[in-house]
Amino acid sequence: MTIGNAKAVDIYAEKDNKRIAIQVKSIYKKKNVGFPIMTNKVRDDCFYIFVNLNADKMIMPDYFICTSEEVRCRIKQYANRGIINLSSLKSDNFHNNWLKLE
Repeated sequence: MTIGNAKAVDIYAEKDNKRIAIQVKSIYKKKNVGFPIMTNKVRDDCFYIFVNLNADKMIMPDYFICTSEEVRCRIKQYANRGIINLSSLKSDNFHNNWLKLE
């Protein structure tokens, strides 16, 4: 096994001999309305956790857990950048839905 920088993956987790890849994207405060991500960089075999650190409110962070399919259909792709708006993730299907990782 080689340890090093894994492109587009921040965390590898393992449960019952099954390994999952997780990419984490964060914003510092709600004023930053979205998470930068390009459509062509979304991996099929990866879960995505979007974190609003809530630094402007000084409260606990909000976590939004998504599959790659859910990420792809929410990206607003522009010529030079892509973004997922925070508002498109505000539902019980994403907010603190850690069961998706099981």
